[in-house]
Amino acid sequence: MSIRHGLLALLERGPRYGSQLRTEFESRTGSTWPLNVGQVYTTLSRLERDGLV
Repeated sequence: MSIRHGLLALLERGPRYGSQLRTEFESRTGSTWPLNVGQVYTTLSRLERDGLV
């Protein structure tokens, strides 16, 4: 799973702030895949650019 796919899966449940996405992503991966908030916002920008969010 990539960060991109993980964030898309979380966004299926509805809109979230970047910090919420980061917290939920880390919670669901057991904190074995830590994210910084910059990664989240960069990925969200790319998802928006690609018309996915």
